[in-house]
Amino acid sequence: MAKITIAIQCHNFQRRLCWMLSSLGGQDVTVNVAHMPGNGTPTTEEAIAAHRKRGLDVRSCVFDDYVSFQYRGLTRNRQIRECDTRWILFSDTDMVYAPDYFAKLLEQISRRYHGMYIAGRFSNPAEYAEYMVATWAAGHTGCVVPFAWDIASSIEKIPRRNVGAGYFQLVQVRDTGGYYVTPDDNRDHGWTDTYSKCRSDQQFRHRIGHTRKLPRWFSENEIHLNHARDNEAGTHLEEQR
Repeated sequence: MAKITIAIQCHNFQRRLCWMLSSLGGQDVTVNVAHMPGNGTPTTEEAIAAHRKRGLDVRSCVFDDYVSFQYRGLTRNRQIRECDTRWILFSDTDMVYAPDYFAKLLEQISRRYHGMYIAGRFSNPAEYAEYMVATWAAGHTGCVVPFAWDIASSIEKIPRRNVGAGYFQLVQVRDTGGYYVTPDDNRDHGWTDTYSKCRSDQQFRHRIGHTRKLPRWFSENEIHLNHARDNEAGTHLEEQR
């Protein structure tokens, strides 16, 4: 059984999800995808099915309530409950990994046992990534991107130091304690309230305790397929990407 679960949330990012899952082929991981039913082109279900056929352990975590799905704490708490591996990695849907990434990661973290591991990432410039993803999607009928890592790693890459709320947060499941939610409505924040957006994530990190940054190799070998933000929507669920 895989020792790491990658927990992601996907809404209208199915094209990038296909790149991410394609880069995970042959790697010993489980992927838990939180999503709404029937969303995107291709749909999340189609992307999951295509990569299951390739032998990747991809699991579906379906939310029927669009409002609840907006809350990071709620989705991640459910993914924690469903996790049957020792480690859980909270990541974004638009990441692409080197072929030996998780083998090296397991070797690195076997030396220590507690706290949260974080890593930076390199981002493709948004205009390059958008063109790359759109060009592939325009003429592609399946959900598997051949040579996803080779393509993403061959174009310009910009180093990013921040990990945000989803780029890379790795923790042992037994140490999580879950994400903070308010006791009155079981939600972590209102997504339109810019002053409280990070509350649950900050609470989560404080509960975990010590944070360790992984060596630079782990930042260099995960690439973020950058994109323009749809801030006018007032939510973190954006246009089809």
